Amino acid sequence: MSHVTGVVLILIDHEEDSAAVHSPGLLALQAWLREIDVGQLVSVDEMFGGWKHPGITCWGGGFNHLDVGAFTVLFHEKEWRHPEQALLMLTMEDEPSVVVRPKGWP
Repeated sequence: MSHVTGVVLILIDHEEDSAAVHSPGLLALQAWLREIDVGQLVSVDEMFGGWKHPGITCWGGGFNHLDVGAFTVLFHEKEWRHPEQALLMLTMEDEPSVVVRPKGWP
């Protein structure tokens, strides 16, 4: 039986360094997803509408039987270059959506 979790990760553009190296937090999330073999987050930046770039990078994915608790703890505990601009949203089947901020941010 399927139990899908939709994941959206929003980061400020500057979360990547000048050499376009992804933040340690994003790399850790991707490594964890690889380890449990459920797929990867992919950039959806090219999907934004409007005439201007929104100044954020956005990553998304749909994962079956994701351990939401472990994933949110990993996001919450990781170091982000701009934690004030990092946001994780998860939507689960038949459950309320969850919004998570990095440690120390409301």
